[in-house]
Amino acid sequence: MEEHELVILDVVRISNGKSDTRNLDFAYYRRSSVFLDPHILHVLLEFEAQGLVSRVEIHNGTGPGWQLLPKGLTALKSSGWVS
Repeated sequence: MEEHELVILDVVRISNGKSDTRNLDFAYYRRSSVFLDPHILHVLLEFEAQGLVSRVEIHNGTGPGWQLLPKGLTALKSSGWVS
C-alpha cells in the first residue's frame, strides 16, 4: 500500500465515522502533498470494495462519512502507522 493510501486510511480512522467526505479530503491534504486524481471519494470507494472502510450517513454532510473496518486497521498496523 502506498503512503498516501495509508494517510487516507489514517484520517478515516481518526475521524471515527464522524467526518464527511469533504472534511476527510481537507484532513488528507493537511497531511499529504500527493495529489489525488480524480479525488478522495474515488479512493474511498475502492477501499470500500476491498473491505477496508465502510460508508456511514452524515446528516447534512458533503458526501458520506467513512469508518475504518478491521481489515483497514490491520493494513495500518502492518505498515507501522498505528500500534
